[in-house]
Amino acid sequence: MPGHVGMVALLRYGLARFRDQAGVWRYLALPGGVLRFSENRMTLTAVRYFLGDDPDAICELLAAEMARIDSEVHRARATLTEIERSLLRRLAELSNRVAGGR
Repeated sequence: MPGHVGMVALLRYGLARFRDQAGVWRYLALPGGVLRFSENRMTLTAVRYFLGDDPDAICELLAAEMARIDSEVHRARATLTEIERSLLRRLAELSNRVAGGR
């Protein structure tokens, strides 16, 4: 964007449309990323993205990826909860052992 000041934006999930060098519309779906404008150049950085010509297919891929990530987060939280419970039980056991030894 000639004459514009550089900027950085954090992106949430979404779908973008752009024309490639041949003038063909392409679609890009991502679960999040960083968009940067600098020196008349746009740069997009993302851990995962889906690129193609069919916006519906790309949106389905993005939805599936987000569901997978949500499932992993849920499992991780459940695992952390169980670890916390185990640690608290062990601390209680050690506390009782120390208190009983006095």
